[in-house]
Amino acid sequence: MDLIYQNPFRVLGLPVTSSDKDIAKRIGDISLYAQMGKPMEYDVDHYFPTRPIRTEESVEEAKQAIEQPYNKLFHALFWFWEEAKNTVDKMAFNELKSGNIDKALQFWGKEIEKGANSRNKSNRKNLAILLLGLSQEGGVLNKEYFLNSLSISGEFIARGDYEQFSNDVLGTKHNVEVMDIVNQYVDEEVSTAKQYLGKRKSKHKVTVKEVLDEFSSYPDDIRVEIQDKFINKNVHNIEKEIEIAQERRQEDVTKSNKAGFNLYDNTKEDLKKLEVVLSKSDLKYQLIADKLAEEILQCGIDYLNEHYESEIDPGKETVELAYHAKEIAIGSKASERIIENIDFFENYINEKPKREKLETVKNEVSFIKNKLSGFQSRMNTIDNAKDLINSCMEKLTVIKNNVGYNNEYYLELSSAVGNSAYGMVVSIVNIEMEKYNKFMEYMNKKFMSKQYGIGGYSSMWGPEPEHYGPLQLKEIIIQAWEVTKITNKLDMSEDFRANFEKNRTTIKSICKNLDISTSEGCYIATMVYGSYEAPEVKILRKVRDEIIVPTIVGRLFLKLYYNYSPWIVDKTKNGSFCQSFFRKIFKPLINFYKVKGIK
Repeated sequence: MDLIYQNPFRVLGLPVTSSDKDIAKRIGDISLYAQMGKPMEYDVDHYFPTRPIRTEESVEEAKQAIEQPYNKLFHALFWFWEEAKNTVDKMAFNELKSGNIDKALQFWGKEIEKGANSRNKSNRKNLAILLLGLSQEGGVLNKEYFLNSLSISGEFIARGDYEQFSNDVLGTKHNVEVMDIVNQYVDEEVSTAKQYLGKRKSKHKVTVKEVLDEFSSYPDDIRVEIQDKFINKNVHNIEKEIEIAQERRQEDVTKSNKAGFNLYDNTKEDLKKLEVVLSKSDLKYQLIADKLAEEILQCGIDYLNEHYESEIDPGKETVELAYHAKEIAIGSKASERIIENIDFFENYINEKPKREKLETVKNEVSFIKNKLSGFQSRMNTIDNAKDLINSCMEKLTVIKNNVGYNNEYYLELSSAVGNSAYGMVVSIVNIEMEKYNKFMEYMNKKFMSKQYGIGGYSSMWGPEPEHYGPLQLKEIIIQAWEVTKITNKLDMSEDFRANFEKNRTTIKSICKNLDISTSEGCYIATMVYGSYEAPEVKILRKVRDEIIVPTIVGRLFLKLYYNYSPWIVDKTKNGSFCQSFFRKIFKPLINFYKVKGIK
């Protein structure tokens, strides 16, 4: 280490407290001896096994190196502080002059074991320099000496002894900013440490953590700066890689998965080094780790969103990126977001078989979506509501047969059809009920006016509303109930089913008040013709609602029919003879009403 072995004060053979006059005289002596051909030798030459190089050029360099106060103090920090009145220093230097390095180490070491005090400040400074110089003899690091040197130097600076040392070197009236020199001194120590981090050729492998542990003796502000010197490069690399990933993800979202994996791979080593230096509990580490994790996760999210419905399956790579992010994240907010997305990604993977089934019915799905889209602009009529369900029913059946009745996407689609159609029906019923209620309210008030001889009712109750009686309302409610029965056949999500049942109950109540049958099925006819929507069953329902229901006898017949028809169906559903018998009964009735124009 040239700052010690070739220190200007060693080359000149002078103590660091030498005045400018002493320095000038020594240079003159060396020059004179050189002219006489006699080499100069000083006691300091024996302080280390590596001897100083003392030539005309090196002497001139030494002189120039300490001409300015700033440089003089800097180089003095890397040399011994010989206090004339300090007995321990005298004994240790005598041993060094004799080449007894171990003995000098013992003298200084024993003294500083007593603890730092005003009497041994020079002892600590000198021991730190001796250990630092010995730690690098032959270019092989002695870890123990080096780390001890860092620790002792830190104590020397932290106690403020450096201030007195500066005054001894430069005089009390100097104007050098001493902390600037300390920072330069620390830079050199950090630079030296970096040369030997993890080097196999070192006598003892040294790590960043070991070095920083010894730097802990330095003042807090300096220690933070030292820490930054070891990790700034790593932090810079991670932030740069995050920016690169963001740019690549935004430029081509189809390859955002590659951006995420590259980011993870390119920052692994830097993150490990940060963890060693800072530990995971350090706020600085948490901030950079969470930022990195968030970007890796976002790469996965963008990749999944881009290929969600494409032929490419993004599930596996998206989950892998999310688990990389989870491994890195420290903060609770980042971790919770990652875990939530992992659940979503894994569910996406688990749903893959169902998505593949949906692919086989994409034409049916597209048809229903187009129907729903166009339905929003259609007029509010019962026929439009009924048409939406009837036109989608067959397609929904195909989808259900392929993906299963409990498939979430199928239920969502089926519910959307029901919600749109039945929502229109409910809206129509509400409007018609409001018109009916207004008219009946008006008529009640008009009747009361006549009954009690109150004149001027027209001006009191306002203009007479459009006539709207029970028969008109009944017609609408009958149609609404038909749509209710059709809607009830749809598979529904739990939420929509609950809302539907609520509205269904309301309409059923209105039907009861208007004496409208709410029978949900033509049991025997459905059994005979195989479907509630069979053309023959539709005709029979028309006959029921428009011809049988309006009469008292007809309603009595229907009551008996609905009481006993379920039992008849149960007993005869597997008998071909009975079904043929009922067909023969229904056929003439159906043909008769076909001629009448009922379809």
